[in-house]
Amino acid sequence: MGSLDGRDYKRMLDLTAAVVGGMLHEQPWFLVCRELNECLRGHATIFEADLRLSSRTSKILGWAPEPAGAAPFEPRVPVRGWEHPLAQLFATGGEHRPVTVNDLVDDRTWRRNSWYEATHRRFDGGIRHLGLPLPSADGTVRTFVTCRAGRDFGNREREFARLLQPLLVSLDRHLAELGRLRRAAPPEQAVARQQRAAAAGLTPRETIVIALLAEGLTAAAAARRLGISPHTVTKHQENAYRKLGTKDRLTTVLLAQELGIIGSPR
Repeated sequence: MGSLDGRDYKRMLDLTAAVVGGMLHEQPWFLVCRELNECLRGHATIFEADLRLSSRTSKILGWAPEPAGAAPFEPRVPVRGWEHPLAQLFATGGEHRPVTVNDLVDDRTWRRNSWYEATHRRFDGGIRHLGLPLPSADGTVRTFVTCRAGRDFGNREREFARLLQPLLVSLDRHLAELGRLRRAAPPEQAVARQQRAAAAGLTPRETIVIALLAEGLTAAAAARRLGISPHTVTKHQENAYRKLGTKDRLTTVLLAQELGIIGSPR
């Protein structure tokens, strides 16, 4: 197995920046799974969301190495995610660090788990699993699981996963806010707003920041919502001011509403 280095982190950083910047229009979680799987030299990587132990259901939002274009975007539910030792750990909300199955159960217990046989058969003996959770405020589980055969994931892979967490949390929250804004308007209107924002030179992240400011959020509150720093929010504000030719928050929000980039308050 090749060693992780700065180029692997840069690959993930570039991908995150491209998605947030609106430069990629493919299904983002499939792209992330593909890059993460290659960086960790995995046999497969799955992104599982909204795991609820009470109902024993979940949604799979992305996977690799299957080509993103050949995979259906509709979530597959229910699945057996609740049986996985990593899912059971992350579902409690008490652990947010990247961990492996071998951190949690011994080999005998793991071999009796349905996921052991399933991943051994489907992923060429990929029984070594590393979980990278994305903390969620609503109590549901969102986690990447990378599987591979042979040697277990070591300290370098764990550290790499830990360094990636802030990037992936930020991307997750960005996509959640983007989806929320689009659902707030009829589909045709949402598309028109997106087109007007692009015509003004605004990135999706800048548009989201303006919309959050229009909702009355401070820079600090918007930063918490997006999983980024207040300084980064301020930079997005300044970029939006420059592109729209405005100088303050109120004027920017009013102009964005007038241009139909964001909705007006009811």
